[in-house]
Amino acid sequence: MSTETETETESDWARDSDPIFTFLGLYLATFQWIENQLDQIILMAEGFDQWSKTQIKLAKMDNRSKVDAMASAAVDESRFPLIGSIDGWPQRVETVRERLHEERRRRNRIMHSQYLMEGVEHGFPVIRSIRTRGGNQEPFDQEELSRPRMDAILTEMAHLGWDVGLITVQLRQATRPDAA
Repeated sequence: MSTETETETESDWARDSDPIFTFLGLYLATFQWIENQLDQIILMAEGFDQWSKTQIKLAKMDNRSKVDAMASAAVDESRFPLIGSIDGWPQRVETVRERLHEERRRRNRIMHSQYLMEGVEHGFPVIRSIRTRGGNQEPFDQEELSRPRMDAILTEMAHLGWDVGLITVQLRQATRPDAA
């Protein structure tokens, strides 16, 4: 049985670790929203008459493939005739494509990491730790996830989401007249 003094001085693990769980939830939900925007662009590019077929295609694609398919479709004037009149459009799409690939790599690090939470009750940040097999990535990566760092990551995600959303809106306006 706890006394009032013990309750005031003892750490509440759930309270102290709550920011990391909030961060992970917000990060994942934002990433999924961005991926949904990629799906919408691919659906628009394929044409609404191909909706069912494209849904099956999307279900078989990984995020890397969706990013590349979105970037190819977004600059295809036969699918989106009005984009040719937007100055710098191909470069803008390419910049967002590169950022999406970098975010995909970060998402993999975040979602496949171990989280060391020892010390959160004393105000220390959570440590994200991952070992990676093969590929071009570093075999071991660690990052302190302080509140400012988590806020910075979520801010970067918000900016990327905004930019992908703008591409989606502009493509919606540039959709082929026969696709409506």
